[in-house]
Amino acid sequence: MKFDIFEAFRTLSMTFGPSGREHGIAETITEIIAEVVPHIGDWDHHTDAMNNLIYHRSGEGKKVLLAAHMDSIGIVVTHINDNGFARFAQVGGLMLGDLIDCRVRFANGTRGVISFE
Repeated sequence: MKFDIFEAFRTLSMTFGPSGREHGIAETITEIIAEVVPHIGDWDHHTDAMNNLIYHRSGEGKKVLLAAHMDSIGIVVTHINDNGFARFAQVGGLMLGDLIDCRVRFANGTRGVISFE
């Protein structure tokens, strides 16, 4: 089966993973790597205190480092009013005003659009 980088990026971009909750992204990356790298299950791997996913293969030869941010910007709901509108705070560095009309998806699958009341 041929590896499709666009499908991999689509899968990664749709995986829930705001700052501090990167475990889903780490699992998805592991699944994608397993499709591409032979015998990846034999490599030493762990997640460190900062949620970095680290794979290491001992031996001679050239070394390769792949580095990227796993997390995405996010929001956390702080209050839901009687009309069903949610107030929120940011997770990570983002400008709240830039979020108007942006679609959001929460950990439980709930989807919405950011607006103002």
